[in-house]
Amino acid sequence: MATITRPSTRDKQKAPGPSDLADKCDLCVARKIAASLGMGSHTERGFSLKAWLGTAVHEKLERDLPAVYAHAEQEITVDVAQIPGIGLVQGHVDVFLPRKKTLVDWKTTDLKKLKKYQTQAGPGAYVHGLTAPEREELTKLKAMDRAGLLTEADLGRMVLLMSRSEEHSGGVPSEYMGQTMLYLYGLRAMGREADYAVLAFIPRDSNNVSDIWVASCAYRPDVAQGVINRAAHLASLVRTGKIGELTAHPECFPCSIRPRLRG
Repeated sequence: MATITRPSTRDKQKAPGPSDLADKCDLCVARKIAASLGMGSHTERGFSLKAWLGTAVHEKLERDLPAVYAHAEQEITVDVAQIPGIGLVQGHVDVFLPRKKTLVDWKTTDLKKLKKYQTQAGPGAYVHGLTAPEREELTKLKAMDRAGLLTEADLGRMVLLMSRSEEHSGGVPSEYMGQTMLYLYGLRAMGREADYAVLAFIPRDSNNVSDIWVASCAYRPDVAQGVINRAAHLASLVRTGKIGELTAHPECFPCSIRPRLRG
């Protein structure tokens, strides 16, 4: 038990990283920022065997990949951005393939979750959410709809955009999109040619290699900038003592789901 629960280097990390800042829960992100600034303690998520197994898979892949693909660069420390109120945010890229201009992030998951991602995202891609111009277009179309001014073509366009919007579309979790786009943002800022992100999902509860699923997405600067802007805003609330104004995301396990289960 002591061996299994021994904290890893990442467990000891105090500064918020890309995965922390991309968390869908504003309250969790703010608490992580506050803890990094010495202004509070981060919500304790507790020990997780699933997370421990994920770490083990990462270590196995890191050890064995060079024998298969010598050009892969592993465990690159990336300077993502200087975020106001937080400072330099760094991340650790699992794998970077310079010849493909692609980063790879290993994800362990369960088959049930994976099937959901596959069904909602479509094969081989995780185009999640809208670009800034599309979001503005959808807002205008919704206003036209309320005013009864939509043509049939406008209606079709609005339905299409809504199906891809964050509140209606599925695909990979939004935090995975935000995390990988921050990695690409940082790699590009460091002068690396990085145009694509890949998520390699490895199900823990499968006996078949064929159940491994790889999803890819081209760089989305608007997503990366959105995560950075949100982090700066939350840091401002933390520093001005307004963290109490934030509410937990309804799907956040430590903030919302776990308390309901205990109740």
